Amino acid sequence: MAPVRKISPADLLSGKARPARPFSPSSPASAADLPFNSSAAVDETFNPAFYTFGAFGAATAAVWASAALGVFAVHRITGASSLEDFSFVVRDQIYRTFPGLNEKLYGDVGSAPPESRWSWDDAERRLEIAYEEGGLSKWATQAQEEMNAEAASQSIAPSSR
Repeated sequence: MAPVRKISPADLLSGKARPARPFSPSSPASAADLPFNSSAAVDETFNPAFYTFGAFGAATAAVWASAALGVFAVHRITGASSLEDFSFVVRDQIYRTFPGLNEKLYGDVGSAPPESRWSWDDAERRLEIAYEEGGLSKWATQAQEEMNAEAASQSIAPSSR
């Protein structure tokens, strides 16, 4: 190994300091310096965009498959066939398993989640009757009552706006 010589900033500015071997990025010193074997055949059909597209496609398919499997597993474990059934199953499990959380969500610890079910069909009928009887102002009052009734049926505290 050659001894290391010290170069001053003045040598760099004057051009006296030169590398031992000139650097030429276009022509390597030998074929052994190349990162690949130059005598090997180059694959002309290789397209990085297609490989990238394939990789993202495979990752997307894996995410969708995992999500579908998760939904199916929750469906089988809880036995719920709809989101409404699932909400009642989860509320019941929270009520039985976490009484402290149940108290924060639903109020009184001793009370079970409400069994009454608010339905949109009944609410729509009540809203039509309110509009026919009292116009827009009565309809708006009834709409607020329906929102509170829906919130109570879902054991959600009504908004205090």
